[in-house]
Amino acid sequence: RTGPAKNVILFLGDGMSIATVTAARIYLGQLNNRPGEEQQLSFEKFPFTGLSKTYCVDSQVADSACSGTAYLTGVKNNIRTLGVTADVGYKDWKAMQNQKFHTHSRVLCPLKDGMGVEF
Repeated sequence: RTGPAKNVILFLGDGMSIATVTAARIYLGQLNNRPGEEQQLSFEKFPFTGLSKTYCVDSQVADSACSGTAYLTGVKNNIRTLGVTADVGYKDWKAMQNQKFHTHSRVLCPLKDGMGVEF
């Protein structure tokens, strides 16, 4: 196919390290009385998939808040903070209220252009 894509579907799996996905695949296979390694999870049958190495500005281990903010806004931030820049630390309520530290979702940008977006 050529030309611009009509739709884009982005699946974000939380807590899906390679080890976790492998364990799920093996477990599913074993539930079906098979060894498991050759089992495929439904999303592994998609024509295109990708991996992302995520970490927060202040932590090598990402949590859902900082990684979700990075995915949806393109802005990296601190662990345990959501929808704000790295200028805001955990429980820094004063900085959190400052609008200049708020991030904006790239996912919602198409709404401005009259396109549909669903969650």
